[in-house]
Amino acid sequence: MRPMRNGEGFGGGNLTEKQSEGLEHVQEVWDEWEIQCLILLSLSLQVFLYLTADLRRRSASRTLTMVLWLAYLSADTVAVFALGHLAVHAQGPGHELMFFWAPFVLVHLGGQDNITALSKQDNELWPRHLLNLVTQAAVAGYVVSKSSWPDARLRAAMVLMFLSGFLKYAGRTFCLYSASPRSLGDQSRVSLWGTIEELRKEREKPRKREKLRKEQEKLRKEQEKIEQTISIELRKSSINSLTIENLQKEREKLWKEREKLQQEGWGTIEELRKEREEREKLRKKQEKLLKEQEKIEQTISIELRKSSIDSLTIEKLQKDREKLWKEREKLQKEREKLQQEGTILERRFENMFIADKLWEFIIYKKDLVHSADDIMSVDAPVNDVKIIALAPFLPDTLEKYKNRPDRWMAYQYVAACLVQSYQCLYTKASSIPNIWSQFESQFLDHVLGTPMEAPMAILFVLTYTLFHSISALIALVLFLIAEKEGRHSKVDVTVSYILFAGAIVLDLLPFITSIFSYARRPFRPGTAEDCEKMCSLGCVQPPGWRRTTKQWSEQLAQYSMLTRYTSSMPSLVKWIGAHLGASWCLELFELTRTRVTDDLKLVVLDKLFLEAERKMWDIASSRGERALVKVFPESERSDCALHKSISSKVDFPTSVLIWHIATDICYFVTEDNDTEPAEIKKKKNSRELSHYIMYLVFKCDVMLTSSSRLVHQKAHEGLAYLLSAGQQSTQIKKEAVIQVFEGMKKEKQQQRSSLGMAEGNKNEESANNNAAAASISSQIEELLRSTEEASTSRQIEELLRSTEEALYSPVLTDAREVAQKLIDINGEAQRWQLILEVWLEMLFYTAPRCGAAFHYEHLSTGGEFISHVLLLMRELGPFLPKPGS
Repeated sequence: MRPMRNGEGFGGGNLTEKQSEGLEHVQEVWDEWEIQCLILLSLSLQVFLYLTADLRRRSASRTLTMVLWLAYLSADTVAVFALGHLAVHAQGPGHELMFFWAPFVLVHLGGQDNITALSKQDNELWPRHLLNLVTQAAVAGYVVSKSSWPDARLRAAMVLMFLSGFLKYAGRTFCLYSASPRSLGDQSRVSLWGTIEELRKEREKPRKREKLRKEQEKLRKEQEKIEQTISIELRKSSINSLTIENLQKEREKLWKEREKLQQEGWGTIEELRKEREEREKLRKKQEKLLKEQEKIEQTISIELRKSSIDSLTIEKLQKDREKLWKEREKLQKEREKLQQEGTILERRFENMFIADKLWEFIIYKKDLVHSADDIMSVDAPVNDVKIIALAPFLPDTLEKYKNRPDRWMAYQYVAACLVQSYQCLYTKASSIPNIWSQFESQFLDHVLGTPMEAPMAILFVLTYTLFHSISALIALVLFLIAEKEGRHSKVDVTVSYILFAGAIVLDLLPFITSIFSYARRPFRPGTAEDCEKMCSLGCVQPPGWRRTTKQWSEQLAQYSMLTRYTSSMPSLVKWIGAHLGASWCLELFELTRTRVTDDLKLVVLDKLFLEAERKMWDIASSRGERALVKVFPESERSDCALHKSISSKVDFPTSVLIWHIATDICYFVTEDNDTEPAEIKKKKNSRELSHYIMYLVFKCDVMLTSSSRLVHQKAHEGLAYLLSAGQQSTQIKKEAVIQVFEGMKKEKQQQRSSLGMAEGNKNEESANNNAAAASISSQIEELLRSTEEASTSRQIEELLRSTEEALYSPVLTDAREVAQKLIDINGEAQRWQLILEVWLEMLFYTAPRCGAAFHYEHLSTGGEFISHVLLLMRELGPFLPKPGS
């Protein structure tokens, strides 16, 4: 018997054939329905983006960011892939309706109103989207041109959807261009020039006011002189002012009687016939009155000629008087303008600190959101000109708000401003105002020469907003009445209806949401102008706030250097970081987040109120020096470790690193169970600010240099060495901090003992080597003096020494000295008040120096507390540093 091989006799060949047949069947099914699947997948991605896009503004979750990133990239990729398949494979029998789907792919490429860009880099790459717009529109036009339907209604519906898709994709590209850093930079330069002009005008205002005051005084004296001259001349004249007044009254009386006679003397023909005699009497009376009037005129003329003051003099006096009144009106306008600026400032503060001011914010948000736009486009934002001009009056204006229980609403106000900036940068909210302004300036002003009226503006905005939905509805109606039975696949018809429904719903939802959002508000537009502002400024994405509305993530990122050495770090992550060299894994888990408490918000806000009351506008120039001045006398500052750690000789990241370690040491080493609740809040706020500023500097690279990065790495190595002596591999943070503090103490004692031994040995050997050392040093000094390179070598040596000190700064030693100095302060309240004041000054120092890119990028990842602090500094006073500082 022959042995069986390769499964023969068991049906092996049949199994292989069945598998190949199954794969061929799957391939056939996929070839048959792949375009339908791709089109529906593209629509599903658009729906997912619409539902989840707004979450990124209110969440800092890495998982959400990753999912949105995948969906955002996949949406464009799938749409382009589907359009390419339509251009190549949409020719099968019974599937001619696939040509109709090409315009819908353009609609999908146009994206959703609430997400045009995922990050700043997407806005920077707007030329790529412009190229895609041209190429994909050409491909879609090619697909549309291949259709040969006899029904004109289908062709009309397809053309409408093609126009809608093209305009939507063009609108997205325009939004990307408007939000690109280059475009924002151009706008900021224009704004900066405007600010310079306003500052120049403000600088000239005091001189103008003084000049106007002097001119007013001069004109007042001239007026008094003119009045006296007129009075004297009139008294000299035989006809005084009373006589002239009586003559004027007589003249007016004669004119009134004359008009009355004319009205009574002229009537219909029948009345003239009946009253001919009476009319004759009236005519004679009228002639008599005319003669009396002429006599009065002659008398006035004669008496005026007799007067020493002639008509030319009177005319000159009248002109001088009119000139005086014009100058007075000019001065009054200046005063009214100043009062108006004060009113605007008062309105701004009301919107900031008083709840339920939504409608006012919507009306004036173009002016109020200007501050938020500035910090997104300018690396070194400047103070508001109006705030600078009204700085002397700010303390009195803010006085009534600083004790309000709801003053925390200022954070809701700046959050709403940042929401508007987010919508302008990452959504299509800016498309309507930008297209409107271009249309108004380029067409109406230059071509027609007239401004846009409110009804026309409303019509323009509604037409642009609803065009996509209206065109989709019309196309749907045409598609409904077109002949489809027996000519097209039922699946293709169903997919077409799904595409129509998705396009219409996704276009109408933002508009309907906006309307219902405004309908729930207590404020309504009362005039056509207000309605026009509502439609143009906030129709697509409703602004504003409520107490329950979360405008951003409201979280503080926390970075502590000791986290990777404690039990809070997962053991697996530690092992991966230690054995595989994956430092990014350790850095990923080092970051934690905590909620921004109302206590911390009020601490920052009350500090700004206090500095405004003192008119200390340069708080952004101090890194903690002011706080130390309040505690330590001047004699102790020069040699004090606290003062050295924050002086200008130490770069800012190193100062932050020293104070961060010192704060953690004070937090755990000086822990007291009898601490008052107020002191517990200060400790908590100080530690949160410490970890947050560490995150800004060493994780977001704010003001971080290469040398500071090396110092940070050396500090990590020092901590690892000090903690390596511990018996346990994982410790709680308190134990780790105490061990670090004690280890630094031991190292300091060892250094002192080694220095003492070295000094003893040196004293023993000094007797034998004094003469030789003296002779050698004298020879070296003589040699250095004799050469021109001596000074250069000393400079190089000093430069090398300073560079070495900067690169290998003893951070842990300095931190221990700072912590010990803080612990030595009598009274825990005073200690933590000093620490909190230092971190607040560091926060205000950091805020204007983060850079525009930092605020720009983090708007799309949940926002940052430092952005809100920066806006508060700009709104509450001229706290920002001068340009160049």
